[in-house]
Amino acid sequence: MKTERIFEHIAIVTDLDGTFFGAGAQPPEANLQAIAEFCARGGQFTYGTGRMHKNIARVLPQSGTLCTLPAVVCNGSYLLDFATGERLYPTSMPTADVVAVAKYAREIAPKMGVRVVTPDGFMTDGCGVDIVREMTRNPADFPHVLPIGQWTDANPAGQWFKLVFRGEAEELVALRPCLAERFGDRFEYAVSGPRFLELTVKGCSKASGIARLKQLYREREGHDLFVVACGDQENDLAMLKAADIAFCPENAIDEVKEVCKATLCHHTEGIMPEVVKRIQNSEFRIRNSE
Repeated sequence: MKTERIFEHIAIVTDLDGTFFGAGAQPPEANLQAIAEFCARGGQFTYGTGRMHKNIARVLPQSGTLCTLPAVVCNGSYLLDFATGERLYPTSMPTADVVAVAKYAREIAPKMGVRVVTPDGFMTDGCGVDIVREMTRNPADFPHVLPIGQWTDANPAGQWFKLVFRGEAEELVALRPCLAERFGDRFEYAVSGPRFLELTVKGCSKASGIARLKQLYREREGHDLFVVACGDQENDLAMLKAADIAFCPENAIDEVKEVCKATLCHHTEGIMPEVVKRIQNSEFRIRNSE
């Protein structure tokens, strides 16, 4: 019997940590099964994540078969095509700004961890207990551990996709207004968890990534893409607002819940079966397929 392709031109774009992932930074089996069924019936699936390419390849080696569309990576700094490994629409922070921000933060918060995503992976000066812990667990993610003054020479491509500060929650809360006052509106600021403060160039967010994904789909398929987004943290807010409809897990922050169509189960239980069910039963699916 032929499977009815009722989800054509509909894409689920989901955050990973705290949303698609369950315990141990791995997706619950219920999520994998729901997505497989969704795609078998014509749907599209991909990630909208703050993670970089090396992270994703390590924790989700099956991404090449799981994702049917390029992923929105590094808070929208580029799209990652799993089929080719190509970075599409790369959006870089200016080199001078990256170095200036990192040096300034190091001056006012000497114990703060800082890393920046480059085409090769993370670049860091190696300071901060959180960064040291990351380097110990995943050394392949950190090909460049250098004083900040040497960062420019180690990245001749001049591509800086996302700057991340790691530390105690209260330290990051104090750092954010200091950076905003010093550097004005040059950056997008977002929190992806209590111990993460993330910066991208102004105008670059998961929402800009969604816009590029829709543009790419229109060019390739000649049809508009209806995006169903899922997320849980501040760095997901722009994507959730830009999507055609949005859902979040029970563990999402209040600001996220306020912009979503519905709050579903806790991320550890697997939210994708409910997401797919709501797509199948909703009016927007019918309108989109007409």
